[in-house]
Amino acid sequence: MNPLQYKAVLFDFDGTLYDKSKMGVMLVLHNPSRALWLKANQHTRSVMKGKECNDRTHFYEVYFEALQHSIGKKSITLEQARRWYFSSFLPLMIRVLRLHYKAYPGITEMVESIHKAGGRACIFSDYPCIDERLGALGIECDFDLKISAEDAGALKPATRPFLEIAKQLNLAPSEILMIGDRLDTDGEGALNVGMAFIRIVKKHKKDRATPYDMTWRELMNAFRER
Repeated sequence: MNPLQYKAVLFDFDGTLYDKSKMGVMLVLHNPSRALWLKANQHTRSVMKGKECNDRTHFYEVYFEALQHSIGKKSITLEQARRWYFSSFLPLMIRVLRLHYKAYPGITEMVESIHKAGGRACIFSDYPCIDERLGALGIECDFDLKISAEDAGALKPATRPFLEIAKQLNLAPSEILMIGDRLDTDGEGALNVGMAFIRIVKKHKKDRATPYDMTWRELMNAFRER
């Protein structure tokens, strides 16, 4: 597949622009007193996967109710859950990214290739604070659109945010390529609206192979082949 045949390329963030292995462990190591809350947050994201909330405000209402339920209503109020997420968890994630992770090579070159071909390079991240997380990884690229699933009001693979991105770009979904590391979220959402999809894998596994799989090195080579 030639990524440059598409009018826009939509990159997932975590697990796509860098190897997110052991992220959960690193978060706990940096904040062990909140290990149970961190685990509850991951459970909450699983519960919220694909759940349509229509907008950011309603999404966070539902999200923090689910987080409170997961932690335990006697242990945390809704306001405490909200404050912990925005004031502690997201800054913690950014700090861990800065200290322990680095971006895959070639991202700037990919974005430049997309622009030279007349296309647009975009990010569709699961989490907010995209600029801060890009900075933590040392990624300095001129992305045309940056949007988080939380701000859109629904985590992947909910289809509405994918369709709204296509609308913002004034493109048909078939003119957009989604690049992500998860078939069940990035892939399912993109394919269900008619976008093309590439799944980033660390190595090819015959028992789990899909037609969409590429290693990061293969992706870099695909961008170089005009």
